[in-house]
This record gives sequence, C-alpha cells and structure tokens, in this order.
Amino acid sequence: MKINSFSDIIPALFYPLKEWAESSRTNWFIFIGFGLFMLFIMITIIFYFSKKFGKDDERTDVIYKNWAYVVLLTILIGDIILPNEYLVSQFTMYKYVISFLAGNIYFLIQTKKDFN
Repeated sequence: MKINSFSDIIPALFYPLKEWAESSRTNWFIFIGFGLFMLFIMITIIFYFSKKFGKDDERTDVIYKNWAYVVLLTILIGDIILPNEYLVSQFTMYKYVISFLAGNIYFLIQTKKDFN
C-alpha cells in the first residue's frame, strides 16, 4: 500500500494484516476465531468481576461508571486508530476486545484497591 498523505499512514499499518488474513481461509478463520475467543473471555471476566463486587450500591455504581468511561474512551481511540476502509466488522470486533480488556484492567486495579 502506497502512502500518499498523512491520512494513509494508519491504514497502511494494518494493510499487512489484511493481506495475511485474506491470503488463505485458514488465516481468515484464525483471525476471526481468535477475536471471538478473546471477546468471549473478556465478557466472562466482566461477569466475574461484577459478581465479585456484589450488589449495587453507591460504591459499585461509581466503579461501574468509571469502567464505562474507560471502555468508552478506548472505543473512541479505537475508532480513530483502526482503519475503516477494509475489514470493518473484524476490526470493530477487535476494537471491543481491546476496550473490554482496558475495562477489565480497570476492574482488576479497583479490586486490588478494595479487597486489600
């Protein structure tokens, strides 16, 4: 992929990944399967931490709002960084995986603060 302007830099970074994923069916299934597996793991961890924090009260409401803030910021940054010209659905899935990972890291840090 040739870079003609500043706006072509970010899509050019992900273009080798696009070529690798589209080079064979096995690579495509690895690309999709790994993302779906990670999405499932992240959602499972979210449920685990929500059960660990207990019932909703003033303390957990603040934790959940801050978690949502971290996830929203990560989604917005992912919208800026990830390309939207090709593999849109797949990169959207990876954007949510990365945002849930950031939220789970926030949950982990908050758990260490609350239970230690």
